[in-house]
Amino acid sequence: MGDGQGRVNLEVILEALRRGYSITLIASDIDESLRSNPAVTWFAVDVDSVPSELLRNQVFAWKSSRILKRIRNHVDLVLVNGAITYADSDINAVHMVHSAWLASPYHSSRGHYDPGALYQLLYTFVNARWERRAFRKTRALVAVSGLLGEQIISLGIPEDKVRIIPNGVDVTEFHPGQDAAPQSIPEDIPEDRVVCLFAGDIKRSLKNLDSVLEALREHESALLLVAGDTTGSHYPELARRLGVSDRVRFLGYRRDLPDLMRRSDIFVFPSRYESFSLVLLEAMASAIPVVTASTVGAASLVSESAGIVLEDPDDVASLSRAMGTLIASPELRESMGRAGREIASACTFARMAEDYVDLIEKMCVAGEPAMKSSSGS
Repeated sequence: MGDGQGRVNLEVILEALRRGYSITLIASDIDESLRSNPAVTWFAVDVDSVPSELLRNQVFAWKSSRILKRIRNHVDLVLVNGAITYADSDINAVHMVHSAWLASPYHSSRGHYDPGALYQLLYTFVNARWERRAFRKTRALVAVSGLLGEQIISLGIPEDKVRIIPNGVDVTEFHPGQDAAPQSIPEDIPEDRVVCLFAGDIKRSLKNLDSVLEALREHESALLLVAGDTTGSHYPELARRLGVSDRVRFLGYRRDLPDLMRRSDIFVFPSRYESFSLVLLEAMASAIPVVTASTVGAASLVSESAGIVLEDPDDVASLSRAMGTLIASPELRESMGRAGREIASACTFARMAEDYVDLIEKMCVAGEPAMKSSSGS
């Protein structure tokens, strides 16, 4: 099921199975480890032939609601993600509030009138409409961050319906140390340079690499590694125009992020909008200090002892000062890294999954009889 929402779902399913429950899944695909498990029933929903993500979501919502209607009397609790189905649910695990993204000044359609921007606007608008109904038609909502919880409540959802369960992190895969695989590290990094790392989508301005490149102009002793697909990205050219291309290494899309983090000294991620941002928690688990912004959901986990949180992601002067503070002090980087690792160690996938299944059990005790199985979309 991969990372992000899929990984969260998988960990919750595995925890429920460990506690002896049977699971009914309505999904386009499931993890290979679940397919032969006798306690798992899978209703496959094929939407691969549908031509766009917007239409695929609507077709999935329609098909899944029909399946749920047919089996609803045979399950004790229904857990869904956002507006993924037209059917009512007991728990809705929310990973993004499209209404908030639509209202954001950083929405990808702002200032653009090409077909791609118009599609993004339509996609967000439709999802914002359907998620409002989904949020009203559930007994409880789980938000992956305090920021997301506030956005849900702003839609008129009663506060007592909202629980906060942050996403987890794999602290075994992401850990401190100097054991990075040699092939993952560019060979031309001078030993006296402080290595900053940025990771994310660099085809759009959302992740805010432009501010990071501007701030880098003030720090000649730093070198920036950028992990992200450069196809169609304007950022290599921007780095050249800003005169920092000799201090930036565009690495392309990378699967060895744990190694890159262990080789880096600072993680810089002042994204303009993130409902959570697992990569921030992964950096903390790797014991490197983080520089981020309040517009990132996971920033609420970053204490003053573990990193620097900017109020405004577009404040390049503040970003430059934050980077400069960490570049100048190896001792501060080390102490913040230790504090970040401690925070991340309390946010494991196992702990997250336990919180979800505890909630599921509590909901069943409060509502239905004893839980025999759960159904997830």
